Amino acid sequence: MINANLDTFIDYEWEHAVELFYKGYLYYCSGNFIGSIPIDKNKFYYTVTRWKAETHDNIIYHEYRIGNKNGNVLGYEKLLDVEGAYDDVKKKFFSAHIFDGKSFWEVEKEIAWLEQGEPIIIDGGDQVT
Repeated sequence: MINANLDTFIDYEWEHAVELFYKGYLYYCSGNFIGSIPIDKNKFYYTVTRWKAETHDNIIYHEYRIGNKNGNVLGYEKLLDVEGAYDDVKKKFFSAHIFDGKSFWEVEKEIAWLEQGEPIIIDGGDQVT
């Protein structure tokens, strides 16, 4: 995994809002426990969405926005939307074939954990280069 310690990601970070880059797409992964304190480990919700983006340095990504900075992202798609026990949801995320038909484990050496940069504006609006 590029820009991250794989063990730390697996043990702690995968469940939070993280932005992963793989082959021209930004994958936004986010999880939350359902309900209030005390936390019920049997009620966890997780989603993964993706959209077109680019990176030149594997540190910052630039997403494609249509029209202006607040416009829709290009190529938006929800890939995973699961709810259940925390451990079950974790297994589903790491085994789901959401990275071009491959699982996390099949592409983990190619995935980069990135920070957000300025969007690239297409199809009108202020052009950002």
